[in-house]
Amino acid sequence: METSSKTVVFTMNCLQKTDRIGRINQNITLDAYKKKELCPVYTLKYYLKATKKLRKDDYLLVSFRTWRKISTSTLARWLKIVLTSSGIDVTKFQAHSFRGASTSAAFSAGITLDTIMKTANWKSAKTFKKFYLREVEAKRGVKTCKKKYINAVLSV
Repeated sequence: METSSKTVVFTMNCLQKTDRIGRINQNITLDAYKKKELCPVYTLKYYLKATKKLRKDDYLLVSFRTWRKISTSTLARWLKIVLTSSGIDVTKFQAHSFRGASTSAAFSAGITLDTIMKTANWKSAKTFKKFYLREVEAKRGVKTCKKKYINAVLSV
């Protein structure tokens, strides 16, 4: 993980679920967002600083009780809490559905299918339409930005 004032870049050193020929081990880049309370770069840096002296493992996500790496079930529970707190219907979207929820939200906010496919590293639009596209209700009175994927997801 490399950090700067405007980005955090995760260099992947193993195959990911969506890797394919020509797109293997792509970096994951988090860009800073102007609202600090929504900014993943600010939040990640704050989290790392706040937990630095307490950590007992070098993993990114650690338990706030043991300060050791978390299990996949703990991560799933945390994600479900985030979905519920965000007003997402957890009967429609489960913890493993973040990809579907975010891409569906972006699509309903006007992001082009091409942009969604590039962001999600999909080769075929059929994948999105068959497995990930869900109906998402946008909040009333929210303006969406059609230029950036992250802006669309955060505004729904």
